Amino acid sequence: MKCYACGKTGMKTAVEKVDLDGVAQVEATVRRCPSCGEKAVAYERMDDLFRQVAVELSDADRRLMPHELAWLRKYTGASGRDWADFIGRSPETLSRWENGAEEYPLAFERLLRLAVKNGPMEWEYVKELRDPKKTEPRIELHQNSAGRWVRT
Repeated sequence: MKCYACGKTGMKTAVEKVDLDGVAQVEATVRRCPSCGEKAVAYERMDDLFRQVAVELSDADRRLMPHELAWLRKYTGASGRDWADFIGRSPETLSRWENGAEEYPLAFERLLRLAVKNGPMEWEYVKELRDPKKTEPRIELHQNSAGRWVRT
């Protein structure tokens, strides 16, 4: 295999434990170039791996570390702005929580853990729910002659 950095062939392949963004140690295939030292990491079944790491973090019997909050937020498929809008805080506040500059509320951690349990969210749908321009009702109901509520 050819090195992406220097273009030389002969990369060495091994299975090693590697650090996954500071949240987990995982086994992965690592290719190293003997010429320049470049390292390429390949994860097997990445979606399953990320899901398992997210579940393990959300099940942890302790408060989450700030960098773990950021990792889980990204796992939900949302940008910082998406989450900030969703919880009614500024993106700057969320950033301070994720960087450890400010303590985050336990309620946010609990909400994030619940979001992880549900898997990546459809953030376009979440944004629609929070759109203040949409003031008209989504459905209209009335009672029929039997007293049941039905769509108009």
